[in-house]
Amino acid sequence: MRKLGANYSMVVPKRFSEGYGIKKSMIDRITEKKVLLITVDNGITGHEVFQSAKQRGWETIIIDHHTYDGDAPDVDVLTDPEYDAEGSDFDGYCAAGLTYKLIEYMYPDDRELIEEVLSFAAIGTVADVVPLLEDNRRIVIEGLKCLNDRKGNNGLGTLFDLLFVEHPEITSTDIAFTVGPNINTPGRLYDNGGEFAIKNLLFRKLCCISADSLYYS
Repeated sequence: MRKLGANYSMVVPKRFSEGYGIKKSMIDRITEKKVLLITVDNGITGHEVFQSAKQRGWETIIIDHHTYDGDAPDVDVLTDPEYDAEGSDFDGYCAAGLTYKLIEYMYPDDRELIEEVLSFAAIGTVADVVPLLEDNRRIVIEGLKCLNDRKGNNGLGTLFDLLFVEHPEITSTDIAFTVGPNINTPGRLYDNGGEFAIKNLLFRKLCCISADSLYYS
């Protein structure tokens, strides 16, 4: 979104008060009239949400990797290799991997952006426990190189500096048992913990969290 110069905002589900997945109450917070709604990893069953979005005249995109036996929601673009495996060269991506592939397709010559997104895709691929086969294996191998060369953003680099003070080379085992749990834990401890993790990773500014508040320092 920053690369496109877009005016954007993110809605992160609150674990305790909102549960999992996208809800109509989330999009009701959005007051703009002209909207492109993109869901990542949680939209494949959101029929009510996307029906409401269509009624408002919004454009809609789903990026997901979950299997769904029923009809897909009515959206402008559906990217889910599990839903249409025959139309995909590889159907084992997690949502972070699919997002990386989208960036790779949109900006094939922007190596700096690709390496930053690849760093996150490697973490997501390992932490989401998808099969490390074919392109997933490439994403993890190349992503680990980017992570060890600190090709991710400042937020991710700061997290790694804190976690691996005396550990020079990061491996897939480190992602699975250290990095993934540290990113995931706030969302399981605090209602707005997912937002806390996002802000630390993407907004290049350290955050602090207490039992009843989220604030910057």
